[in-house]
Amino acid sequence: MTIGRRPGPPAGFQGSTQPSRFHVADSAATSSDLDLHAVSLSIGGRDLLVEAHLQLFQGMRYGLFGRNGTGKSLLLKSIAYRWLPGVPSDCSIFYVDQLESEEHLDATVIDLVLSADFATATTLSRIDALAAALEANDVGALRAIKRETMLERIGDAEQVVSKTTGERGYRARGKLVALQSDLSKFDLIDGDSSLVDEMQALLVALQSQVEDRSVYRVKAEKALASLGFDRSTFDRKLRQLSGGWRIRVALAMAVYIEPQILLLDEPTNHLDISGILWLKRYIARLTDMTIVIVSHDRNFLDGIDYVLHLQNCKLTLYAGDYETFVETREEQRLHRATQRSALDKKRSKMQASIQAERTRASRSGDDKHLKQAASRHKKLSERLGVETNQLGHRFKLNRDRVGWHHSRRGDVEEEFHEQALVWRLPEPSALRSPGPIIDVGNVSFAYAPSLPPTLTNVTLAVDQGARIAIIGRNGQGKSTLMNLMVGRIAPTSGTIRTHPQATISYFEQHFVDVARGVHDTCLEYVKRRFPSLSKQDAYAALGAFHLADQAQQPVRALSGGQTVRLAFSCLALEHPHAVFLDEPVNHLDLDAIDALIECLQEYTGAVVVISHDIFFIKSLQCSAIYDVRGAGLHPVKSIDNVYKP
Repeated sequence: MTIGRRPGPPAGFQGSTQPSRFHVADSAATSSDLDLHAVSLSIGGRDLLVEAHLQLFQGMRYGLFGRNGTGKSLLLKSIAYRWLPGVPSDCSIFYVDQLESEEHLDATVIDLVLSADFATATTLSRIDALAAALEANDVGALRAIKRETMLERIGDAEQVVSKTTGERGYRARGKLVALQSDLSKFDLIDGDSSLVDEMQALLVALQSQVEDRSVYRVKAEKALASLGFDRSTFDRKLRQLSGGWRIRVALAMAVYIEPQILLLDEPTNHLDISGILWLKRYIARLTDMTIVIVSHDRNFLDGIDYVLHLQNCKLTLYAGDYETFVETREEQRLHRATQRSALDKKRSKMQASIQAERTRASRSGDDKHLKQAASRHKKLSERLGVETNQLGHRFKLNRDRVGWHHSRRGDVEEEFHEQALVWRLPEPSALRSPGPIIDVGNVSFAYAPSLPPTLTNVTLAVDQGARIAIIGRNGQGKSTLMNLMVGRIAPTSGTIRTHPQATISYFEQHFVDVARGVHDTCLEYVKRRFPSLSKQDAYAALGAFHLADQAQQPVRALSGGQTVRLAFSCLALEHPHAVFLDEPVNHLDLDAIDALIECLQEYTGAVVVISHDIFFIKSLQCSAIYDVRGAGLHPVKSIDNVYKP
């Protein structure tokens, strides 16, 4: 992605909507609602969404849910970057991502905010290029700029042609042909005496479209100030900021362009609990914006108005928050089961009646019984079906079953069932001697003698079967403490004793990032980690965490959630007596988090977890919670008492 330019779609992307014949006129509508029909998305020939209806109402909050890999991020990007036809051109949309590319990390805070307005940033960039080319009398550069503008006009014209028919379409195609002809003529001519004058006129026209650069700078600085930045940070590079401040930069970009629709893709990743609560409060104040959120944090999603559920290439809208969505789905499942049971009973009774009439006819030779059987069979095949529609109203043929069908009534629709996620860690073997798995005694640690200590006089015992959560703000030393306990680093002072017979497994926070550089396939990776493991057992280990289909796929090509599952398949092979997990849920979808929670609840070994997900911590029913702050370890009675919303 080029800073300041709207990115193009990835290779293999296909996106379409049902166009209106008057699309160009519709796209200039003043409404901030978004209404796209027959939305289809695919990548590399794999369908992610098929003829879905996407409707976003002004000022509403939406939670977009779906398992990892279903296309949530691609859908948001397709809307924001207008890869989908039909998105109104004058509807301001901003997509907040993680700003993790090298280009983003090397940019200054103020430049990133200025780059959020793609149109203005592109115009200013072209003004700079034109001015430099004219000053140097660089004919080659001027020709390149002119050709680029001609290609842009052709691209715009092609978009119009693809969305209009009739007289409008005829005129649009004529304009496109003329533009293409002009480009062909331009490419055939090496020199053009009027080129310099034409480019000078273009420079004047572009300059008239924008304000003085200082105006944009002041506006960007105000956006940053509104999110707590002071002037000393404006010219710092993004990589110098913590995760919490990086998400504030992304939000400042949104404040700068004042979008009508704000799309947030996993905004809580890398935020601590206080940062998540701050972000939740901040978003609640954006009452005039339409907001769509993808997040795995249930507490963060409190207060959404609608759920958009992406499953089996379909997008379904539910009113209410996530808990209401879960309850509604269960009610629908029970309703379908009741309908199915009643329909099966009625069908069985009618089939028995038909058979009885046929038996009577064969015995008596009376055609009336055969006619009665035929009549009932017709009713069975054509009219027996659901008697209420999806809204619970009485079924009406002309309203609820439009089009040609084999029968007048539909059967009970079977809900698509995704494969249930079931994760298991093996039961640890009994330790022959008692005592804690790990005993931390009066430990202090500093990364260098010249630096203040990260941790001071920390004492902690991890007993067999313990459940311990470690929380705290970013940068306080949580991961440092865990690295000390698992032996990755040595304490500056104090003692750390590990049970001599215990096996300890560790999921590190940045495992997903490290895995992006692994060229092995999943199967090769497992075999390399466990050389004595047979190929069959390696397959079984991957299959236990639903990675059988990815066994021959490179590790670097896995999604974040799949990479976490790969890590847990290796953890299970270690048969640990204790698992130490540093931010394990960051890359998981809600179903996978539920699977992990159930897995850890059933696991009888010790669990020590670092997490900022309040729901996840509560679900583990921890025997102890510790807050790392001020270089110390402080016991917490309840996580609800740590940071107030």
